[in-house]
Amino acid sequence: MDPINENQIKQVDEYFKGSGAQTLLKEGRILLGQGSLTKMCRKGPQRRQFFLFNDILVYASIKVPHKKYVKQRIIPLEYAGLASTDNTAELKHGWTINSIGKSFVVYADSERDKAKWMDQINECLNAVSSRVADNLVSRKNNNYSPVWIPDNEAPECMACKKIKFTAIKRRHHCRKCGYVVCSNCSSNKLLLKHQSDKPLRVCDNCYLKLVDDWKKLGIYSSDSSDSEQEVLAEPALVVIS
Repeated sequence: MDPINENQIKQVDEYFKGSGAQTLLKEGRILLGQGSLTKMCRKGPQRRQFFLFNDILVYASIKVPHKKYVKQRIIPLEYAGLASTDNTAELKHGWTINSIGKSFVVYADSERDKAKWMDQINECLNAVSSRVADNLVSRKNNNYSPVWIPDNEAPECMACKKIKFTAIKRRHHCRKCGYVVCSNCSSNKLLLKHQSDKPLRVCDNCYLKLVDDWKKLGIYSSDSSDSEQEVLAEPALVVIS
């Protein structure tokens, strides 16, 4: 490993020291850039620090700028993708970072910064694509986690449009479509293998659609004794040429 690159990655590891983060130093890994972006979180826009490597994208909460970061999150680039996002009245220069485990929208401080980030990440995605054929399957099938609708954009259930959310009537996010729904409209779970090894909460609309699709494919199985139905398998990914 190049000594300069090695020292740069060690410095990033030092930023996460004591936070229980995974070490980022790895043979063949190259740090390409870093900077802060505004990430649209469940509770609204929050500033986050991002580190771009040739194989992963890392982001974290900022405790002390340029000194201390916590809550490290790692996105493998082999199953990631980007999509530009329209400007809003409050936020501009954004794009969506799609991945199997988590998808979300980020915003740069300028259109120039947005272009630099997207160009650099896309270069990495293309390089990874040439080495890992399976990620083409994921991208062609859009097999990404949904972008969650922020809590403050959903004062009521987006499914039934009857339940108003309060401290008692909690919000739930459908892991298939990302909508904010009430407990009555999301009482089922499905095993979405591209996201988790455990069944995840989905809204009734997604549940009915997926179960119907999977029954047609002959891969649906459920246990009627369970209060929450669980689909035990997902259809195999199919490349559409």
